[in-house]
Amino acid sequence: MKRNQNTINVLLLITAGILTAMLVWTLQPAGEPAYAESSVRGGNYVFGTGAWSSSQDLLYVINRASKQLNVYSLDTNRKRVELEDTQDLTKAFRSSNRTPAR
Repeated sequence: MKRNQNTINVLLLITAGILTAMLVWTLQPAGEPAYAESSVRGGNYVFGTGAWSSSQDLLYVINRASKQLNVYSLDTNRKRVELEDTQDLTKAFRSSNRTPAR
């Protein structure tokens, strides 16, 4: 009887430890969010900027004709522009069969 109680206590302690770790994990803040600061529209392109860190900015370029979003990083210290990511906006914003809210 005593051995069964010890086994149950150990299992409860392990479960409590796992649940505590999961709770701490979910309460930790995610990485720093990037916010768009300004945007400009010209022809088929929409440009937006945003700060990623104190030394690195992002440039968002939407090509309305091809429905592509390109994200470029602007490193002001090294004076470089690099393509970070490309997204197909048609896939990202697939329309559903629902009618839009009015």
